[in-house]
This record gives sequence, C-alpha cells and structure tokens, in this order.
Amino acid sequence: MKTGISNIVSKSELSNDIKNIINSEVERLDKCLATTTYDTSEISNCPRCMIYKSIKMKNNCFAVDKYHNKFVIEKWANLMGYYVIETNMVLFDCNYNMVGNGDIMLEVDNSKILLKIQSVNKKDFNRILTKGAFKKHVLELMANEWLAEVDSGLLIYENRDDFKFEIFQVHLFVHIIESIKKKCKDLMNYNIKGDLPDRPYKDNGKECQNCNYNKECWS
Repeated sequence: MKTGISNIVSKSELSNDIKNIINSEVERLDKCLATTTYDTSEISNCPRCMIYKSIKMKNNCFAVDKYHNKFVIEKWANLMGYYVIETNMVLFDCNYNMVGNGDIMLEVDNSKILLKIQSVNKKDFNRILTKGAFKKHVLELMANEWLAEVDSGLLIYENRDDFKFEIFQVHLFVHIIESIKKKCKDLMNYNIKGDLPDRPYKDNGKECQNCNYNKECWS
C-alpha cells in the first residue's frame, strides 16, 4: 500500500509548485523593494510627491545634473588624494526603506567625514553665497551621514560655469534624523494601505507647480 505524499501528488509536481511559489515570492519582493524605497535626495519633498514617486518610479528630471556630478565627484576625489577611503557608496536602511548615495568618504586623523558634491548653475551658486546651502541638500547629506554611520560631513557646491566653490560643514542632529525616520515610517504605512497623505499645501501653488505629479495630484 502506498503511503505518504505520493498518494496526493507526485514529487515532481510538488517540486514545480514549490519552485513557482518561491519564484513568485522573489518577484513580489523585488517589485516591493523597487517601489517602496525613499531616496535621501528627496527626503525634503512633499510626502504625497514621495508616495507618487515610489509608485510610479518616474524618471528623474534632474538626470543631466546627476550625470554632470559624476565627473565633479571624480575630480574632487582626486584632489583629496590619500584621504579618500571610498567613493560613490550605496547606502541603505531596511527598517525605513531608505536609500542614499555617499559621494566621497574621507578619513582624517582617524575620523570619517562624508562629502556631498553638488554641481550648480551660476544663478543657484549666487543664491547660495547670499542665503546659504539649500535645505534639501543639507537634509540629504545628514540622512546619508546617518546611513553611513558618521556624524560629520561637508557639503561642497561648485559653480559649473567658472568652477568656483563654497563649502558648508554639516553635523548630524539626532532630532532631525528622528523626524526623517518618522516620515519614512509614515510613508511605508501609506504604501501598505494604498492611501495617499493629505496635501500639505492649501492650493496648487509654487511648490506644486514644480512637481512631476502635479496634474494627477490635483485632478
């Protein structure tokens, strides 16, 4: 008398079923990871915009700037010489689905310093000279410092027209990191529920006009 699992289904069929289930789960996790990560470069954005980005994965309109930055980062790494211990680091935290990129890591007197190099046009550079660093870049560097487990960084702006530069020191502040982590947790909950956060702005104003998802958000 036959006993065991062969009475119900053949071993080959069971093996194929298990394989299909595993492959399906791997595919699901890959899609989930690809659509629910939050980039540190966008951490200052409207939470509703970040949800749209995580769902739609629309191409970044600042791709040209990023391409230019690639060569600027390489140049600065060469200037820093033997202080450089790593460049173009991929940074992430699974608990908050946060991803980032470390441009250059220096080690000076046994202390590590994370650098963010930002190539900007003349108009933005002049604005930086009078008003200081852009908030979004400061927050991005601070978040990347947390992901890289360092507490100090340098934000370097280079004018792409005349190669002049300005440097800002950015220290990691725990209370700001806690706010960023909370924002990511809230976004994760919205993604799980399939909901959208409330609009942070009362009308379709200046902030919204510059958003890739303006039409679908306000339609």
